[in-house]
Amino acid sequence: RLHDVSLHNESVATESIQQQKQLQRQHEEALANEKLKATAAISQVRKQGAAKVVKLSSTVKTQEELAVGYLKLAEDVAEECAGISKDNRVKTAQLKDLKSVAAKRLLKNKDAKNTIEDLRDELEATRDEMFEYVEEAWDLIRDLRQDLERKNEEMEEFQLMAELAGEDLHALRYNKVEKLGKPKTWSPIVTQLVVELLANGTPPSAVSANVLSVCKLLFPGAPIVRELPSIRFVRSCRTVLLHLAKTLAAYEIARTDVYEQLFTDGTTRRQTEFQNVVVGVLTPAGYRRVALDGCILSEEHNAESVTASILVAFQRSGKLLDFWRTVTEEKYPDRNDLLELIPPSSELTLAKLAKGFTMTDTCNTARRIQTLLHEEIKKICKEKGMNENEIETHKSFCWQHLRNVWFGAVELALNNTLLNQLEESMSAIPAIYRVNMDIVNLYRAAEKMVGGTANYAKGDGKNFVYFKNKYHPTTYLYPLVRACGGTRQDLCVEGAPSILMNLPMYLQFLHWRMDACGTSGDGILATNLYLNFKSSEVIAQLRVLSILHIAICMPVRWLAGKTESLSHYDFGYYDMGKSLDIMESAFMEIIEDPSKFLDEDYMMGLFSEISDKVDPFKAYLEYMFEEKIGNVVENTKSDDDKVLPYDQLRAAVFYPDRDDIRRTDALCRELAVTAASAFLIEFRDESKATAQYLSSIGGENSLAVISESKRKAGLGKESSNSTSESLHGTVTHLMKVSGTIRLDHAAGDGMLQTNGHVDRNVSQYIKKNRKKTSNENETPSLFFQLPEELRITAMIAAKRGAPALRKEHNVALKLQKEADLRRKRIEHEKNLENAKEEYIKAWDLIDIYHSERGWKKLSQARRVYNNLPGEPARLKAVKEQITIR
Repeated sequence: RLHDVSLHNESVATESIQQQKQLQRQHEEALANEKLKATAAISQVRKQGAAKVVKLSSTVKTQEELAVGYLKLAEDVAEECAGISKDNRVKTAQLKDLKSVAAKRLLKNKDAKNTIEDLRDELEATRDEMFEYVEEAWDLIRDLRQDLERKNEEMEEFQLMAELAGEDLHALRYNKVEKLGKPKTWSPIVTQLVVELLANGTPPSAVSANVLSVCKLLFPGAPIVRELPSIRFVRSCRTVLLHLAKTLAAYEIARTDVYEQLFTDGTTRRQTEFQNVVVGVLTPAGYRRVALDGCILSEEHNAESVTASILVAFQRSGKLLDFWRTVTEEKYPDRNDLLELIPPSSELTLAKLAKGFTMTDTCNTARRIQTLLHEEIKKICKEKGMNENEIETHKSFCWQHLRNVWFGAVELALNNTLLNQLEESMSAIPAIYRVNMDIVNLYRAAEKMVGGTANYAKGDGKNFVYFKNKYHPTTYLYPLVRACGGTRQDLCVEGAPSILMNLPMYLQFLHWRMDACGTSGDGILATNLYLNFKSSEVIAQLRVLSILHIAICMPVRWLAGKTESLSHYDFGYYDMGKSLDIMESAFMEIIEDPSKFLDEDYMMGLFSEISDKVDPFKAYLEYMFEEKIGNVVENTKSDDDKVLPYDQLRAAVFYPDRDDIRRTDALCRELAVTAASAFLIEFRDESKATAQYLSSIGGENSLAVISESKRKAGLGKESSNSTSESLHGTVTHLMKVSGTIRLDHAAGDGMLQTNGHVDRNVSQYIKKNRKKTSNENETPSLFFQLPEELRITAMIAAKRGAPALRKEHNVALKLQKEADLRRKRIEHEKNLENAKEEYIKAWDLIDIYHSERGWKKLSQARRVYNNLPGEPARLKAVKEQITIR
């Protein structure tokens, strides 16, 4: 029985051991699988989670060691069971111990499984964190790549600077900064540097300081500058700039075989009258306008003297070319190739204008100058051997001037009409408020009061902007035109839309402004505007002028400014007469049916015949009235804060929803007839230039009269004198900014800005929209197209010729002043002669008064009067007594 019990115990122990081994194998397999998964997860971990992965690996290793210990313990138990003694009590006790150990081992296995689950969760969390680390790493890599690209660009720039520092810097030290010769003078390189800075608008007092700052910043520590030009030298370079500007202008004009157009315009600055000349030429780069001379002084102010001065300007410009050739030949005696590049003075001739156009404005003096110029051109062409058939110059007038003359007449007609209607009402307004119907004065007053740019002490533009943003934040504020800075005649229509559309805001603001000011002097301007803005007549006038602006002024202005680029659409200078014929027909219909003036389809479709033919004109009209947007809120990017200003304007004048505008319908129709009549009078006045282009009266330049060949000769030609006007504007600006600058110096700066002969194409070095633009194919300006040798000789010639050029201007200015004084002296002598005669007559009357013929008492007057025979004698006597007194 003991033997059976022993066998039974051994069997039980064996089964228990087998179960333990099976559990152990399962545990090992599970552990191995978990180890593989952990290893695979750990392999994805990067440097940022290395410490955590090492910790987890250590934990897994500890668990593996525990599992191995458990296996060894099981083997030891199996060995102990195999050597169980026959003593059942001992074996039973050992069996109990074995069961106890097995139970503990099962508990530990369960704990190990829980630990493995925890480790798995921790590994998943670590994997998620590592993915985030990887994404951050990629972002960092992208930033580093961008920094690297930026550093590479900087490195290329530094390498270029290093090359300059290695080679060009040496030349800079010894060629650009040292004075040479006896007496020592600055080299052409330094002169060119100063001239470029002056041409770019640098004040003379800042030139040397700017040069020093650039050198110190770009080449810190490098001994580049040893001496800088003095302020006297810099100011003298203004004459050098003038000489260079005239030389380059003559060079470009003389190189061309044919002159397309000649523009000239005169003005007065600092009580000095002067003229400019601009020549339009065709170059490989396209049509160019080149200012030949920006300050031509004539001795007298009549057309003959001005014409002679223009001819002299061409001769003097030709001499500058010859002087440049002389300097080049001296500097480079064996370089005939350089001389061939400089045209001789004979190439700068008005004979090249034999089939060209001359353009002036429309005043009588300008028209006389144009006639004399044509005579001189014809004479020069014949001297060159041309026959009559080869000479066909065309007279042309600036259509912008013509347009301004029309609107000046319309403004005057409307003002007079309303003055006649309101004469009684306006007499009741105190004169201190200066209320009148001059619409341009109204624009000036509005700019002073609510304009943001008017420099007027009693204005309140700053408060108005605050008022508008606070109480009308979603209303578009139409910008005021610059009425205080000039007297353009089309200002009457250009300024009307902003006043009309902003009027409700202005009235609210002015009501507050007058309450705030009370009866103080500062309220006069506000009261003036308030009374005008409350007037239905003023609103009607603004409405009529606004319609004329969008329906007439804007289309004609665009066409006049673009004809040189519309030859592809068979539209040129003489085709501008078509617009005149269209307007004449329209105004005649408006006089018959004034309601058409308030018909949007009729008024806005006046030029449809031209827009259907000229695509850019049609695109312009569509853009202005259907696409051009304005910001309700300044600098906004939201589409909700943007409006179509001209679309709103059209709706307001043709389909008004404001009561103050709707009430003006009847008066607008009446004023429309007045405006239309004024236009027709101007068009048909044969003493004015416009009549030359009107077909209905057979104008000499109208489409009904001219030949097709003459019409085609006008293709590609400009219809405005804007370049000459712009040159005068540049001169005026420079004189305002620089203060004491000479007139000829201001003209020289204006010529370089107009012609762009020393521009360095700054745009190719400027990044736009945060992207580097590539403009490497841009053509450099004329001066930098020249070989280096010619650039040097041009600067040398300019330095040498500057004193003579300065003296030439001084002499011309002196002659003009002497002529002015001589004319005033003659006028003074005439006045003295007239005064002598008046003095003698006055003494005769005094003698008569003290004689018996003088009626000193009423009784004497009655007695003498009654004794005179007949009514004629009595009237003569009474007239004499009145003259005496």
